[in-house]
Parts: sequence; structure tokens; C-alpha cells
Amino acid sequence: MKHSFIIWLLTIALTIMITSCSSDDDSGPAGDGPSIEIAAPADNSDFHHGDTVFIEVHLEHTEEIGNFHIEMIDQNTEQKVIDQMDATQESALTIAGDWVNEVPTHTDFILRVTATDPMGRESMESVSFHCHPEGE
Repeated sequence: MKHSFIIWLLTIALTIMITSCSSDDDSGPAGDGPSIEIAAPADNSDFHHGDTVFIEVHLEHTEEIGNFHIEMIDQNTEQKVIDQMDATQESALTIAGDWVNEVPTHTDFILRVTATDPMGRESMESVSFHCHPEGE
């Protein structure tokens, strides 16, 4: 009887040691993802009806940038006005474009840029801005 108690105690101790050594690290690949700078539009800026919203994004990484996604979302309706996904093997990239404000009502937008390198390291930056309708 004493022998089976010792075996039971050793089994419990071994189980505790094994489970305490398991890794719970779900943080993904080590290191930083690509750096993102949204040069335009400025955060919290306002645009009048007919104004051109210039978009300029700089992506940079110590390695290949990989994939990037640029979205301009109407926060009132959640509709994507711009939805561009692409990939590059470059380590530095500038993306430029524009959009003309022709909204019928006051509208808040968010410009969100996400970049993911080939190792799966992801970065995200965003800016918000407001567009005025005609006559305001």
C-alpha cells in the first residue's frame, strides 16, 4: 500500500512539472513589423465639399515589407471608399493618391494602413478626418 502511494505521489509531481514547463507564448514572431507613416491627410483635419484629400503613406522595414492594405472607411456607414491591397518585395515604399470630397452629409472618415512582413509581423496606423457637405 505504501509503495502505490509513493508511485501516485511521484506521478502527480511529474504531471505538475510537465505542465508547468509548457509554453503559453502566443505573441507571434519576434521583432517589429514594417513602420508606417501617414504623411497625409493630417489627423483630425477637415475638408470642404470639392476639396481634394491627398493621401500619402510611407512604408519602411529592415527587410521586405510584404503585404499592405489601405482602407478609407466612412465611419457613418462603415462603407469602404478606398480598399487597396497589394504586396511588394521592397524595403521602402511611398504610396500616393487622392480622393475628392463630394459627400452629401457631414461624414467622418478613418484612413487605416496595415502592413505585414513575410514573417507575419504586422503594424497598423490610422488617422481620422471630417468631410463637410456642399454649402457648409
